[in-house]
Amino acid sequence: MASLQAKSIVVIGGTQGMGLAVAKLAASLGAAKVSVASRAEANVAQAVIEIKAVAAAGCEVAGYVSDATDEESLSNAFSNIGPCDYVAVNAGGGRPTTVLGSPLEQQREVWEAKYWAIVKTVRAAAPFVLPGGSFTFVGGSWSQKPMAGQVQAAAQQAAVEGLARALALELAPKEIRVNVCAMGVVRTPLWDRVVPDSEKREEVFSKKAASLPVGRVGAPEDVAEAMIMLMTNRFATGTVFNLNGGEYIS
Repeated sequence: MASLQAKSIVVIGGTQGMGLAVAKLAASLGAAKVSVASRAEANVAQAVIEIKAVAAAGCEVAGYVSDATDEESLSNAFSNIGPCDYVAVNAGGGRPTTVLGSPLEQQREVWEAKYWAIVKTVRAAAPFVLPGGSFTFVGGSWSQKPMAGQVQAAAQQAAVEGLARALALELAPKEIRVNVCAMGVVRTPLWDRVVPDSEKREEVFSKKAASLPVGRVGAPEDVAEAMIMLMTNRFATGTVFNLNGGEYIS
């Protein structure tokens, strides 16, 4: 894993779960600056406190209130952040959808919250990403092994992988790499929306853990380690890194 010293890292959707774990790990590894952005001001303020608590000496931590579905909001955030090296995008939601049973507007919302949020982030951030830098997107294993009732989430996860490969070619002349960490089941606040009932949610986790070779579901820290590796590895671009505890072989 390359050094983060003198590097500026930006995490969009970096105030909870996997995004917060990425920001905290980057700060602890000696990044020069870690910036997080999310739409909820209270979450941004709390995230900054938590990141500062684990940050290495000399690491600057900054928080920005920004809506990943609003390109103007993102452009304002990056104008304030300035030049950066690595941008991690953890935007998205897991609202249940079916093609036949869900209103089209609800299905479109899933795409807006993740796929289009990624596109808008890249458009806003690209002018500020330095040569040798990268974009790293949080994807998911539903692109290959869908969960019933999550049809649009599965579809947009597959689209994110295709987008990353094409963007890797588009941004190569600027010396900017693009990768995806396609994670499996990870304990994050997202699952509160996917399976609102806490007992049923624990049943999902237990059943999934029993089916995996590693014997457990993922933790945000697992994803953070993979994200840091992808964002810093200068030979990785157009890569989809499957981090799912062996889900595809179980």
